[in-house]
Amino acid sequence: MVRLRLRLQVALGDAPCPMCDGVADSYGDHARVCPCGGDRTKRHQSLRTPGAARSQAAGFHTEAEKRDLLPPRPEDGGAPEDGGRAGPGRRPADVWIGNWGLLGPAALDLAVTSGMRLGSLAQTAANGQHAVAEYEVKKCSHQNTLASCGAEGLQFLPIVAEACGGGWGPIALQTFTAIATAVVARSNEPAGVEYDRLLQCLSVALQRENARAVLRRVPG
Repeated sequence: MVRLRLRLQVALGDAPCPMCDGVADSYGDHARVCPCGGDRTKRHQSLRTPGAARSQAAGFHTEAEKRDLLPPRPEDGGAPEDGGRAGPGRRPADVWIGNWGLLGPAALDLAVTSGMRLGSLAQTAANGQHAVAEYEVKKCSHQNTLASCGAEGLQFLPIVAEACGGGWGPIALQTFTAIATAVVARSNEPAGVEYDRLLQCLSVALQRENARAVLRRVPG
């Protein structure tokens, strides 16, 4: 992942992706968004678990995969964004927090996008946060999710990461700040330490699963 971060090749050249009909490029960009092979599902679960654990440590009433709360996921690359199977009914919240604040419970909805997609390259070059900010808007507007959740007394919080740079969307960073602040009230650690710890844990999980996806597609 250090090689990819520095835009150094991890393979001698491009090759057919063994998981789909795409091309596994030598920089690993395709591997991090490939909809096949189950890697997106593993990455999604690896981000959900520490997020739920830190929420619980903060004293929030937390439940992972609380059922039948949200509309179906938007598609990304021809498959649901988490790499799972699309279903006709409602899907679970990745992390549900029952005592999020005065506005009621919250549903945290994780997703990983990429600014290296062909349709996003120009915007990403101009603004590194473009991909995550755009995908936050997409998740809120998809099947009118934000409004429908609000009408049911549920706060919808899209938690969006960018696969290549490792950045997070504005709503995600606000959510992480709130969780870190709540942890501080119980642990007496400095707020900055708890915030950095949460980001580090999530970043390691993200890059570990990215590395797994790239290595599975390197020829030989």
